[in-house]
Amino acid sequence: MTDFEVGDRVEFAGGKGTVSEVIERPSGGAILQISTGDGQRKLPSSAPGLEKIDSISDRLATGQVDDPMHVDLRERATRLDLAYRYDRFLSLKERSASAVSE
Repeated sequence: MTDFEVGDRVEFAGGKGTVSEVIERPSGGAILQISTGDGQRKLPSSAPGLEKIDSISDRLATGQVDDPMHVDLRERATRLDLAYRYDRFLSLKERSASAVSE
């Protein structure tokens, strides 16, 4: 018997992915087929470092929320990343505008 179910997001040594199939073994363990961005991987459910990743809704339900300062910093970092990615001059305008408003 395993704690993993199809659809669980997992993190393992070398990446992250979603469990697409759970193959139960007669010995009691299981083999997990994990869909990643690079394709499919099969790992035993007892592999070292294999852990479930809580979804956002799970974290909210249990009250596990980040400090508002971290959320604000992440939001600003995402805005700058997108701005730099598409228009470097736009990112300079965004940065100078936020400095003036503070």
